[in-house]
Amino acid sequence: MIRPFDPYKEPNTLKTYFKLARRVLVYFHRVAAGDEYFFSAEPEDCIRPEDNVEPTEEQLEVWHAVCMLAQHEIPVEDEERQSQLKTRLVEFWMLLVCQNTGSRRCRSPLLSFCAMLSITPSTQGWLKPGNFNNNLSATIWVVQRLFFYDSARKERDELYMDQIPTLLESECRDYRKLLYDDLMFGTKDISFMRAWALKDGTNVDTAGWNFTQHRDNELLLRGTGKILLAAIERSHQLCRIFLTDTGNPANGYTSRGNALASYEATVQQLLKRLCVLIHVSGGQPVRESEFFAITWRSTQRRRSFIVCHERVMIHVKYHKGQQQTGRYKENVRFLAHPIGELLLDYIVYVLPLRHIFLRQQTPKALLSPFIWEKDDKTKFASQISVFEANVDDEDVEEIEDDVRIMTRQRNHKTQTINRAYANQT
Repeated sequence: MIRPFDPYKEPNTLKTYFKLARRVLVYFHRVAAGDEYFFSAEPEDCIRPEDNVEPTEEQLEVWHAVCMLAQHEIPVEDEERQSQLKTRLVEFWMLLVCQNTGSRRCRSPLLSFCAMLSITPSTQGWLKPGNFNNNLSATIWVVQRLFFYDSARKERDELYMDQIPTLLESECRDYRKLLYDDLMFGTKDISFMRAWALKDGTNVDTAGWNFTQHRDNELLLRGTGKILLAAIERSHQLCRIFLTDTGNPANGYTSRGNALASYEATVQQLLKRLCVLIHVSGGQPVRESEFFAITWRSTQRRRSFIVCHERVMIHVKYHKGQQQTGRYKENVRFLAHPIGELLLDYIVYVLPLRHIFLRQQTPKALLSPFIWEKDDKTKFASQISVFEANVDDEDVEEIEDDVRIMTRQRNHKTQTINRAYANQT
């Protein structure tokens, strides 16, 4: 799921990486943090990098502290000042890498720097796709190296191979309790889902579709979407927990916000157990970006969970070149029967109730298609991409002025530039 950090590089690669990192610092000091323009304007009405780069207040504050500490040479024996400088420098790198830019990617000093390196000075044209990501990856590797060197510690707790079955048994037990006792209120009159009894259209990729809409499952799944809501209505105790009197005869009762929040918090606890069960229980390893992008219903891409060969199958695709060159690669694995059936019960019974609760708070809202999500954000939102895009930005569909200017000097079309260099789709 998570690729281990590889601290070993060839000597020439190390020299190149750290030289690039020093150039990033110089660029930030002269362009992002400078009081005057560093680049000349040719022609005079052109937009310069300083017009687009927007360092955060935290970045500027920490960088100022770094400069103050580095003004005078620090003796090797002065461990306290050496430690202060290292700490502030690592803090600055983390702020630089983790900047939230929204749809305006070139606001980030780091992304602006990498974009400049992607242009050939002599021809004013783009270098081959991949150059932007190579420079960005090299810089991030240096940041990881500095961070892990300063902060990584070996934990006392270790898990041996012969203890994995015990871990799975414990997580499965917790998952069952959270699912059947807490989220499904201990309801007895339900039919547990079995993969061998369900049908799925493996080739159906209609948006919003999953196995619950297959016509051969209609008899088995009839009424399952409202079973938990009916359980609340039948139980006086659950009614007191989830409902409150509005005092208005016209409106009657309304849902308690704190009860819905508590229910959603329990869902997140269950999903943590599900994450361990799916990842550790066996099968072909899945990279982090693909694992946390697993969907339970189809979107523009086909859903990840499919009932196939009487088992629950996970089908994900990954692209080693970040969709720039080459083809997607397939990654298919089948869940163990107990884990797959627990997942089916969650999809069939709990997701419809979550959807009802969501509609009560936000009419016409839809549940996220991602399994691991919270507050309409996927768990991997800040992990897949170092620069997290805000999907609510009004200008998300706009092409930035600086990208337009670079496009005029292009040897690629605008769509290629957005995808290959700014990672925008």
